[in-house]
Amino acid sequence: MAGIQGESLETAFDANEVSPKAPRERLAEATVQLAEFRRRQGRLSEARRLLNQASEHPASRQVEAALALDRGDAHAAADLAERLLYGVIDRDDRAAGLEVLALAAATSDDMTTAARAAGELRGIAEAAEIDHLTASSAFVDGVIAFRSADFEGARASLARAVERALAAGDVYETARARLWLSRTLMASDEAAAAEEEALAAVKLFGSVAARLGARESWAALAAARGDSSGRSPLALLNEPLHDFPLSTREIEVLKLVGEGLSNPEIAARLVLSPHTVHRHVANIMSKLMVTSRTAAVGLAARRGLL
Repeated sequence: MAGIQGESLETAFDANEVSPKAPRERLAEATVQLAEFRRRQGRLSEARRLLNQASEHPASRQVEAALALDRGDAHAAADLAERLLYGVIDRDDRAAGLEVLALAAATSDDMTTAARAAGELRGIAEAAEIDHLTASSAFVDGVIAFRSADFEGARASLARAVERALAAGDVYETARARLWLSRTLMASDEAAAAEEEALAAVKLFGSVAARLGARESWAALAAARGDSSGRSPLALLNEPLHDFPLSTREIEVLKLVGEGLSNPEIAARLVLSPHTVHRHVANIMSKLMVTSRTAAVGLAARRGLL
């Protein structure tokens, strides 16, 4: 999936292939590519629906793992990545799985697993000498170094990730690396340099958002256009770069769930019927792809909504 920049999905239907794929397989492959495209746009609910349509295609597992990490479920992402890697020998597929595993493990403070995955990814990148793989490996090394408070190491690795992602022509990966480089510079008390990297990152995300048709309400796009509110682009670094999938009413209900209220108590508080509250709670869990009220509250809390 590396390097998807919005190119036509017609490549999945190339009539000049030496060994033509069955129409069903080609359709599944194109659907998975579109799911990854939507994931990079931040349109996670759409990506999820597309994956459901192509769940049997092997490539869907990599997007599934990345999607779990995007949603803040590092444990699920690591588990999915571990299963993805079992028996996989294709270079690019293995590299994609190793990246997700390393990042998910680092997020969960499992530095042993993170270092193991990063080491194998580094070996693949060094052997291949391909820009997008080198960028991926350097980015992973930078994130792990940052989480280990090795800010000098993080700075060097993330700067290399930016350089190689630019060389690969991957706007998404470049912006992602710049955001982490900005965090690193800020942690090193280099506020001016951090501000510069953050602004470059949100400008890149802004151009991606505009080109891909993402909603202009994205904070990144507003900052890129010179938001007159005076808010620093650095304030964007701790915010999700995609829409939270819940409606205003569903967030209101979830906040009361977080306070420990039962459905009848929520119904009384909001002057709704218990049936309506039950439906809201069911929709919330479906949209967040969790199986319990507790998990839904935990995910919303990590996003700063509660």
